[in-house]
Formats: sequence, structure tokens, C-alpha cells
Amino acid sequence: MKRILLLLFLGCIIFMACSCSNTNNKNESNGDIITKNGVRYKKYSHTSEVDLENKLGTILDFEISEDLAAEIGDCILKSAYSKVDFSDTELVLFKNRNRDIFTVSRWPAYDDQTYGGGGEYNVAISKADGKILKIWMDE
Repeated sequence: MKRILLLLFLGCIIFMACSCSNTNNKNESNGDIITKNGVRYKKYSHTSEVDLENKLGTILDFEISEDLAAEIGDCILKSAYSKVDFSDTELVLFKNRNRDIFTVSRWPAYDDQTYGGGGEYNVAISKADGKILKIWMDE
């Protein structure tokens, strides 16, 4: 009799534990949370307008640095050419002297540090505002 009661008690505990839901992982009606490579992204639909004319709290003289341009360019190239394996390439940054543009390129890495040509993936970025001006591939 004790065994039967014990089994019924354990069965009830297991049933209750399995039927409880985890409230921390619920989807919100205005978006979903996605974790990718340790970073949490939230898809969210913003309904209010952004007032671009209001300059309160705005940084007006921000200029993209070489390091930031390299990071932005690398992310853009990996996203635009997501099927390309960039593991055997090197990231190269060029500053255009005539215009305020950075060109970020990925090309095959060579042991002798000389460019062998071909297989370039490039993105042109405005130094003034970080705008992506052009994405292209050279053969």
C-alpha cells in the first residue's frame, strides 16, 4: 500500500513538473528574441516616428575611424557574401585620398604578403557618416 501511494505521489510530482511552462522564454507580441553567437537580438516593430530634425543630444561631428570602418566593412562583406568562406582571406583597409571614403576588402592571404590578384570582395564606406556606398566583387 505504501508503494502504491509513493508511486502515485511521484507520478503527480512528475506530471506537475512537466506541465509547468517556463514564463521566461515566452514570445512577446511585438517581437521575438534571437540569440546568435552569444548576442541577443530582438525583432521589434517601432511605431513612433524618429524626428530627424531635432538636434537635441545629437553628435554632429562624428567621423568614422579606420577601425570602425574595418569592422563595419567586414560585417557587411560577411553578410552580403554569406556563402563565401573568408577563413583564408585577410581584411585590408584603403583610404581614398581624393574623397572621404574607406574601401574595405577581403582578399586571399599570401605568405609572402604580396597581393596575388583575384577573388576580392569590397565595400566602400563614407568616412563622414558610415553610409555604405558600394559593395562589389572583383575576379
